[in-house]
Amino acid sequence: MIERRENIVHNIFTVLIYIESNIMFRVDIVEEAKEEIRNLFKTDENQAGRLFAVIEELSKNCVSIDDLTYPGFECKDFNVDAIWSIQNKMLRNMWRLKIFGFTKKAKFNLRYRVIYAPDYQRNTIHILGLMERDVNYEEDKEFIAEIIRRYDCLGLSKLPRA
Repeated sequence: MIERRENIVHNIFTVLIYIESNIMFRVDIVEEAKEEIRNLFKTDENQAGRLFAVIEELSKNCVSIDDLTYPGFECKDFNVDAIWSIQNKMLRNMWRLKIFGFTKKAKFNLRYRVIYAPDYQRNTIHILGLMERDVNYEEDKEFIAEIIRRYDCLGLSKLPRA
């Protein structure tokens, strides 16, 4: 069963690389975020599968990079918002996707947010990590420090001060 999951995850990452060959922007998943997704596949295959389906759609450029950096943008699969506390206090251009799941009767939110950063110079959206929805950005200082480290390792610029 574990080997099957690892093959699924490997195949999904391979599909994303293939899809990225003819696109307007790339979707890059940093190594640490890939590991978080692999771990999610081990614990909750349904949540991980839905999350990856949305990432795959992003890779097909179903929305523009501008949509992914527009506060309040929403489509059938997710909504977008800036992570204001990080943008205002730490000057990093970070955003989150709140991904929707569906049953026959209702739409619901997945347990995880996707944290990402746009990179206009490389025409890339970098997926930096997953954060549980019930965790407050400002309270989980360890997670935020790690996400900031991932952002800085990519060489992304800081936001200008207002």
